[in-house]
Amino acid sequence: FGLDTLDLIAKYRVDLAFIGAGGISEQGDFTDYTRLAAEQRAQMAAAAKATYVLADHTKFSKRTPVTIPISSPISALITDRLPKGEPAVEASARRWTIKVAGPKK
Repeated sequence: FGLDTLDLIAKYRVDLAFIGAGGISEQGDFTDYTRLAAEQRAQMAAAAKATYVLADHTKFSKRTPVTIPISSPISALITDRLPKGEPAVEASARRWTIKVAGPKK
């Protein structure tokens, strides 16, 4: 993890990227705790044909210090459940497809 990792990621192209996020702001932006982590996630998304963001329900309306600068489209945000009444859920739904993981009912 570090600058060497960023250099290495820039050399690859992949079909899928699954990235995490430290939080999802009230505006639906994905955030993280450090600039380096945010840049790594953004580069992973840029290297992929399709990117999925993984974030459990506790990440909604949790803004960590650094916005992840994702410039490529997100295929979907995958979460364990949608918390009721969180502004970030509505904002995210306007920007991304949201998929709730779990057993089919």
